[in-house]
Amino acid sequence: MTNTATSKSKSPAPSRKSKVKALFEAQGVEAAHTLGLKLKLKPSTLRTWCATWRREGVKPTPKAKVASKPKAASKLKAKVEAKKNGNGQTAAVTA
Repeated sequence: MTNTATSKSKSPAPSRKSKVKALFEAQGVEAAHTLGLKLKLKPSTLRTWCATWRREGVKPTPKAKVASKPKAASKLKAKVEAKKNGNGQTAAVTA
């Protein structure tokens, strides 16, 4: 007797996700969402998949560098030093 499972090499059927993604790339979100509903996928699943695939094509933008501001602790330190000097006025903080 021969084993028919090993003699026939079959590639597995494409998954539902791969079918939806292929249609998403070819025709867009609406067509992929319609197909996913026909394949009995939940709308929330389709929404997260499409959002993920949409973000894959977007490159992150570098964040702008913000100039540092003098901290409140340094202002307090300047006030303490001014009192030690005895002039009673706060010294100007130079940054």
